[in-house]
Amino acid sequence: MTVVGDLTRLFLGGDSFERSSSVSLSDFVAVHGGTTKLLFDCLAFELGFQSGALRETATTASGSSGSGPLSFVSRLRQTFGGGTGSEDKSAGGSGGAYRFPVEKYLLRVADVNTHIPANIYLSMSSGGGSQHPFRLTERLTVVQGLRRAFQQAPASYKVLFDTDGDLHFSDYTRIAIGVADHLVVPLFPSFTDFHRVETFMEELFQMRQNGETDAKVQLMVWNNVDVHYNRPWLPVSRNVTPTKAAQTVIEKLNSLLAGVAAQYSTLFVQPIPDNASPVEASEHFSETSSMIMRTFGVTGMASADLGIPFACMQPGTLTGGAVEYHVSAEMLELLRANVRELADVL
Repeated sequence: MTVVGDLTRLFLGGDSFERSSSVSLSDFVAVHGGTTKLLFDCLAFELGFQSGALRETATTASGSSGSGPLSFVSRLRQTFGGGTGSEDKSAGGSGGAYRFPVEKYLLRVADVNTHIPANIYLSMSSGGGSQHPFRLTERLTVVQGLRRAFQQAPASYKVLFDTDGDLHFSDYTRIAIGVADHLVVPLFPSFTDFHRVETFMEELFQMRQNGETDAKVQLMVWNNVDVHYNRPWLPVSRNVTPTKAAQTVIEKLNSLLAGVAAQYSTLFVQPIPDNASPVEASEHFSETSSMIMRTFGVTGMASADLGIPFACMQPGTLTGGAVEYHVSAEMLELLRANVRELADVL
């Protein structure tokens, strides 16, 4: 389930999708439905109304003099109430065996991009449209509906949310964090990103105080790191040793992040032990709550261009829109080992 749009573009076929398609990504999402429609229909369902009434409300709102995202939400509230009204159980509601049919809003990606495994489904975002605001009570209603929808679905899902949490805490991001059990926070080895994480932890703490989420941080991932050696750099990585410059920055930032983790101990799956010294706290955080993801180089460029996950690539030459990419078997195995390390933690 995506918010920003770059992962949607990759899954649908990368840059080559828009080169070869007669429709833009935003038009494709508009036709097939996306995250915004899913969230609003889930809200309407949980309030006890048929999605057809929601569409009628949307049509009326779009034809009014005050059309647009805000008027759409306002009309929804005027028609359906603030989320505390009586529920029509025959139309959904939040009781009994009724659940929002979330699977109807998911695109089986292999139907569009044959390079993607058949068990991957996507709620799309074009990345270009504005996000619609939700009140706190509305967010809680959607979170409740989505959690139940996935928990009671006929098939078993592992749900991943790709959010804009690194930019700002939009209502869509808050809903995603509300549904999630665990959080993975990617960051670059820079002090700018460290300050971003400090802000993130403050926002997450407040969300837990408001009863919006029970999610905890499982991992901080140092992303797009330049590699010096393909060998362990313990306790942070089992597979790669960064350059000396990156090592220095990561060691310092991990010690600072350990201080943040100690301050917000309830927010981490692996909290800092009580009475741990600064050195012990840093070692504990480095071993249990951080890891390194190497830069993907040419392989990553080919993946973004052609929409082929590197895990599904074969060694050889791939022809993109303007260049050829030479993908080696050795590099593919190194990348897979790095991602397996991440998967083992999750």
